[in-house]
Amino acid sequence: MEVKKILLVGLASLWATSVCAAELPKKTSYQSIHCFAGESAGIKHSDTHIVWSFHLRGTSRSKTFGLLSSQCVGSGSRVDNATRVVGFCQFTDGDGETFLGEFDRTGKNGKWTILSGTGKFSSMKGGGTYVLTGYPRLAPGKFQGCAEGEGTYTFAATMMDGMKTDKMKDGMKSTTMKGG
Repeated sequence: MEVKKILLVGLASLWATSVCAAELPKKTSYQSIHCFAGESAGIKHSDTHIVWSFHLRGTSRSKTFGLLSSQCVGSGSRVDNATRVVGFCQFTDGDGETFLGEFDRTGKNGKWTILSGTGKFSSMKGGGTYVLTGYPRLAPGKFQGCAEGEGTYTFAATMMDGMKTDKMKDGMKSTTMKGG
């Protein structure tokens, strides 16, 4: 009897994991809008050489991911009228699960790559491109804006992807590895 309880608890855990992982398609494209506000501090060496660091918080919305909160850190430079900004953003969903991305922008056009995730995002990889829309500054050292992006992501195969379930004569289900 004890072995059956352990087996049922184990199968229930695997089922719950597969249900959580199934919330997002295994591979898809997405479009999103990410709006933010933050603070920066910098050095103005001259009119043509400016560097800064920043911290921002924001929100992101897409049909694929729903509503996400974000926190980003990074740095930027404007050298001879060419602007480059690099950094990292962590996005958090309503369940508290997160993914971390790295971004690199020249001018108003950027690209970003998904680096890591937790929970349902733990095996997610991908990235995309975005275009920044800045807004007039309200005060020195403060900024706000939005970025419209698009891209693709994939999830690595899970343990459940390699299993098949057969119904046995007594109505119970038997799970085995495919090909085995």
